[in-house]
Amino acid sequence: MSYYQIVKDKIFFSDRRMDAFYEDVYSVFRLFDAVDGSYTPPACVEELARARERIELLKKLRIKVDDCCHKAFAVRYALALIEQETLVCPTAEELKNYSEMIGHKMCREAELKNDVLIYETEAFLFQVRSNMDMIMQLLKHVYPYLDKKKGDDCESFKTSKDDKWNTVDLMRGNGDTDMANFFQKQVDEWFTELNKMRNMIAHRSGLIEFKSVVFKSETEEVVKPKMPNEKNVDEYCRDIFRRLMEIYKTVAEEFVLPKLR
Repeated sequence: MSYYQIVKDKIFFSDRRMDAFYEDVYSVFRLFDAVDGSYTPPACVEELARARERIELLKKLRIKVDDCCHKAFAVRYALALIEQETLVCPTAEELKNYSEMIGHKMCREAELKNDVLIYETEAFLFQVRSNMDMIMQLLKHVYPYLDKKKGDDCESFKTSKDDKWNTVDLMRGNGDTDMANFFQKQVDEWFTELNKMRNMIAHRSGLIEFKSVVFKSETEEVVKPKMPNEKNVDEYCRDIFRRLMEIYKTVAEEFVLPKLR
């Protein structure tokens, strides 16, 4: 199966290596198909200005939807590499043969550092955080008060109470209570934790308390890679990807498309 997109007089085809993952994103982003350039021709001159405004709005939304889709693919790609790295976990015997120090149980625990997994997990965190910012850049076209930079596409998802433009407070203050409650739920359930980890790797050398494969000498147990919160890396990232896709689904169905009707 091959995916394509027609832009002006050029056809862009997808990379077949990603075909197995495209549907995970497209299945949600098809909800945005209603954001196209079609419109009903104005019946009178008075409606012409409104028609032009709508065409311009749809054009801007379509561009930003495509940007969001691109970013969502980046998250799915990082997840695919994470799953690949965690799928093959070495056995206790393989770890003992890896080093005489492990074989002789010289320490209580031995960790086999997986650089690919570490860097892909960091990339995953960065891309998810970027998606949340892009969602704000999408929403600003139908909720203009979110456009604090006035068209510069620099909007970001602000959650700190110290921020002048705390996003949830801004939504609530402008009467969009349902949307504010929805995003506050994301903040409380997972975003705050992820954002702390993303900030850690942005300003420090690595994700503290992240563990690759660990061999416990006393029991010879092999422990799968874990996030700082002790969740398995692959399970944590799958859950966050699922939550991100749910956000896009809700944004489309409840906060964007109703505004275009």
